[in-house]
Amino acid sequence: MGNACAAEIGDPLVGSPTIHIGLRVPKSMEVEMDAYWKSHEVIMNKLHTQGRGSDDMPGLINFYISKGAEFKDPMDAKSGETGNLLYMMSETYMASQGIAKHLELMGQHWEGMPKLGEYIKKYGIVCQIGSARVLTCAYDSAFPMQQIAKDSPCIHICFRVPAAKEEEWDEYWKSHEAIVRQTHVVGTVGDDSKAPRLTSFCIAKGRELKDPMDSASGETGNLVYIMAESYVSPLGVAKHMEIMGAKWAGMANLPYKIKEHSRMVDIGTTKVFTNFAEPSLIGSPTLHIGFRVPKAMEAEMDAYWKSHEAFVRTYHTLGTVGNDSDKPRLYEFYISKGAELKNPMDAKSGETGNLLYMMSETYATPEGVAKHLELGGKHWEGMPKLGEYIKKYGVVCQIGSAKVITCFQEKELPFKTAKDSPCIHICFRVPVAKEAEWDAYWKDHEAIVRKTHTFGTAGDDSKAPRVTSFYIAKGRELKDPMDSASGETGSLVYIMAETYAAPAGVPKHMEVMGANWAGMATLPDKVKEHSLMVDIGSTKVFTNFA
Repeated sequence: MGNACAAEIGDPLVGSPTIHIGLRVPKSMEVEMDAYWKSHEVIMNKLHTQGRGSDDMPGLINFYISKGAEFKDPMDAKSGETGNLLYMMSETYMASQGIAKHLELMGQHWEGMPKLGEYIKKYGIVCQIGSARVLTCAYDSAFPMQQIAKDSPCIHICFRVPAAKEEEWDEYWKSHEAIVRQTHVVGTVGDDSKAPRLTSFCIAKGRELKDPMDSASGETGNLVYIMAESYVSPLGVAKHMEIMGAKWAGMANLPYKIKEHSRMVDIGTTKVFTNFAEPSLIGSPTLHIGFRVPKAMEAEMDAYWKSHEAFVRTYHTLGTVGNDSDKPRLYEFYISKGAELKNPMDAKSGETGNLLYMMSETYATPEGVAKHLELGGKHWEGMPKLGEYIKKYGVVCQIGSAKVITCFQEKELPFKTAKDSPCIHICFRVPVAKEAEWDAYWKDHEAIVRKTHTFGTAGDDSKAPRVTSFYIAKGRELKDPMDSASGETGSLVYIMAETYAAPAGVPKHMEVMGANWAGMATLPDKVKEHSLMVDIGSTKVFTNFA
């Protein structure tokens, strides 16, 4: 298999080739059509990749199929349903070669491919396969790519326009693009009541072919313009329509253009039905090393970890897209540093004179951890000293043996942990016999955090603490954490790793948990009996990837 690699920030979205297939299907066909597209999704996930791709795996920027009821008047949600369903496939590729490879692979491996032509002939209302390329978009780079989650509401409007009107229509959509860029947000963080959150947005344009399944069939003399947008929530669609009505002069002409030229219109009535498998934080392997270091060692240790930061930034990838056999994919990486307190549960207890350094790394796969260690041995001058430092200063160390078991959210990756973000770390050594009890304890903790905290930098810490990363990892403790073959001690390690947007979030977290989480009452005893390292707001992010 060829070498897949992550796309760079500079890869342009404009000009990327696309595939769009829109079907109008009687509702009685729903079960058959759902199964058909579900089988398509399975093959897409097996044989394609998000990123540049390779000779063997087509590289996709995005992929989804949306599904929903067709309305009598798509501009009026109260107009009633026609009794038909709309299915819309939207795929954007890194290169034309990717589309060619996609068609080859689907012909070889997807049992539904022979039926596609029949379905297009019978139910197709729009179809273009690689002839339309991205003309406008909400952001210039193909990456970083947003994850298009299932049930995301969509907008699709597909037009057939005489080629003589190309200049007029290009300008129309360019003015539309300008307003979207000014008034919308790309990503899942934000407030739809202020700026709609988009996870994908583009308008593609291309020559209409007489037979879209045959690139040699010749052109009709028309152009196709296809708008494809996905939103985080239904509120975003409504807000989009409101903003565009208020700020985009072209909105006044849209109903006329739809009446004269549209082939398919869906404004929030379809939702993402199939997509690329959404990465999950749960089960991700982690790496944690905690040091207790005399303050006299600060300059040496700072320089040591700064050199490590440079190595990670050079040889790793931050995010879900990439190839772990080349550059390991990190969902999170930072090292925090701060004074050790005599009583970590009491900020007024005074300092011990030692510093705490805590490394927290989360990888997409175990292969990424192995590759990280391999690359460290080759390219990081500090690697030979690591064992010595762990032996002398280590208070906790696990390298890939602990995986995430609870978290604030599973899918919005990677974590963005800014420098100087305050942290909470609590590391425990627990007998294996207590596993069920401790798992339930942290599951309960997770439930309260999800109810009472906010993920991201938007919000108010006085109401809901803003966390920028949060999870608890669990794994078997090894006799020698640097040697996976050394055998187990019979204990488990549980590691809590949290970062906050501001110092005010840490005391608010403690207040909220004290008031809402029954487990808070027993935490001091657990810390006293089982903790290896405790840091509640006393360390801050010192090195990172963001």
